[in-house]
This record gives sequence, structure tokens and C-alpha cells, in this order.
Amino acid sequence: MGCWSGTRPPLSCLTILLVKLLACVCQGLQGTIPLGFHFTHSIYNATVYENSAARTYVNSPSRMGITLEDLSWDIKYKIVSGDDEGFFKAEEVIIADFCFLRIRTKGGNSAILNREIQDNYLLVVKGSVRGEDLEAWTKVNVQVLDMNDLRPLFSPTTYSVTIAESTPLRTSIAQVTATDADIGGENGYITYSIASLNSLPFSINQFTGVISTSEELDFESSPENYRFIVRASDWGSPYRHESEVNVTIYIGNVNDNKPLFEKVACQGVISSDFPIGGHITAISAIDIDELELVKYKIISGNELGIFYLNPDSGVLQLKKSLICVRPPPHWAPCALTLMTLNRVQTLPLAGVSLHTLGVQILCLALSPDS
Repeated sequence: MGCWSGTRPPLSCLTILLVKLLACVCQGLQGTIPLGFHFTHSIYNATVYENSAARTYVNSPSRMGITLEDLSWDIKYKIVSGDDEGFFKAEEVIIADFCFLRIRTKGGNSAILNREIQDNYLLVVKGSVRGEDLEAWTKVNVQVLDMNDLRPLFSPTTYSVTIAESTPLRTSIAQVTATDADIGGENGYITYSIASLNSLPFSINQFTGVISTSEELDFESSPENYRFIVRASDWGSPYRHESEVNVTIYIGNVNDNKPLFEKVACQGVISSDFPIGGHITAISAIDIDELELVKYKIISGNELGIFYLNPDSGVLQLKKSLICVRPPPHWAPCALTLMTLNRVQTLPLAGVSLHTLGVQILCLALSPDS
């Protein structure tokens, strides 16, 4: 130590003493200063697919874990909240000076992730050092990704519709609808098709499920109803899921055909004393629509009211005595023109159709009294 004059040391000596004192204090406290113990991030994002097998690890773009400031640390990780169902487990993997946090599924029948039930888990993870009072906390946001594990479902489960045989081509007559709870892109994308080995007069829009007529319909020459299956398919991977629904289309008859006489012309001769009410002949006509019985009516040739035509049976009878009729010289045959009347109310809101057909079917030659 140097000497100085007077009672107060010089300033340079005081500075040296202060530096030495601080150095001693730092050396004494070096063993008690805590090193950095913390996760690399306060929250991590990770993903895992639903229905994953046991011991499937979540994927994260970040390096999850704690840097080992002291290589002697024995770090343990534990999920303390956010996993009430017990789907996940935290594990430690030490590589060099870093203790990785790894989150995996537990698996088992009671621990299967289902995105349709829950698609996100926010796990709170605690990190601690065994034997030391060191703790750190972080969060792991686990997003459950969709797998194509569900098939499309139709609602309703059956379809039935009635259309008129006169329905025009390319008319939309029904629409089937299916939904898929898988929402992961193509996993929930649905297309429709008609599953039938037989040719049908219908087509379906593969994207909307709208069923339309593709051919002309005819009740008289076609089936009264068509039953077929519509299939809904998703576009998921690794394989598609499908479901089917029964569709029945009934064809309604409309009055689109005219009645036809079985005979369009006939002749007969009766005597002047033919009895009143006597059966002269019977006419008949058919209507392939079969919606209502054909009605009959005289439209000309019966101006004197001599004849009566039963509108239901088509039986022609004498209404007045021919003895009282005095025909002029050169008497001409009496020609009756008859018609059929078919009046039918068709399908609701289709209106009323009326068809008639007039033909000369009967010529009666009357001879004067002798």
C-alpha cells in the first residue's frame, strides 16, 4: 500500500478499492443467481388428424421446449389443463442442449379424437426441474384436422313425386339432397348419380341433385311408375364414401287421346212398323286414356227426333213411330252423324279437356207404308 500525506486518501485509491469490493461481491453471489428457465414461446400451434392411432405426435412448425442453460437439469413436462378427456400426453426428449416438448395422443377406444365433436384443444403445459424450484408455463393450441371418415347422408331418406305424362322435356321434377359432416375440402364435396342398369327417361344434375325429364313420357305405353336409386359420393381420400336413396316417380294419366269408334260406318234397314223403343243397333268407341267412360250423342240427322241414342251404352233406339211419318216422293236415306263426348278433369291445376269425334256411322233407309 502506498502512503499519502494528510488525513484523506487520494481519489485514485478510493476508485481502486471500490472496484475490488464489487469484484468480491460478484464472486460471492455467482452461485445464487438463477439461470434462464423458460419455453421458447408462450404459445405454440400444432395439428393432428382425427382418428389418429395411439402415440401419434402432433405437428408444430415451431421448436417446442426449453433450452438447457444447465445441462444437469432434469426437466419434466405435464399437461395441467385443456385436456379434460385425457386425449393427450406430454413427453420430454433431450437433444444436445434442448429439451423438446412433444405432445402425443394416448389412443385407445375411449381416447379417439373426433373433429366433428371438437376440433380444437388449448393445452396448458407446465415445465419443471426435478429437485429444484424452477417452473415455466406455455400453451399448445392443437387443431384437429379432418379425415374422410363419414359418408354423405340423405334427408329425407326416401323420395316420391307424381308428374303428368304431358310434362315437357328437361323439366325439373325433384331434387335430392345429401350432406357430409366432413368439411375438409373434398372430404365434404358431394356429387350425385342415378344407379340403374335400365334406361330411364330421367337425368340428374351431378352437382345439384336436381332430377329432370330426359325423354317424352306416355302413360299408355310406359310404366305407371319408375323406381330407381340415386347415389351420393364424396370426393375424399384415401377413398370415397357413398350412400344411396330410393326415388319413386309416378306418372299421372292425362286426357291426351281422342276416343275412337270401333266402326266408323255402318248401314241398316228397318221397316216402317218398327216398334217404338226397339233396339236398332249399338255403337261403341274406346279411349285408351281410360280416365272416364265415353259418352255418345247425335249431332245431326235427327231433326225430327225419331231416334234416341243412349249416352252411356251407345244403344240406338226408335223414339217415334215411323207409321206417322209420310216421306215425300224419292225418299232419301236418313243419315245420322254421331259423336263421342269425353269430358275429364285431369290432374290438379291441369284444367279440363274436352275431345269430340264426329263420324257418319249409321244410314237408315226408310221405306213408305205399302
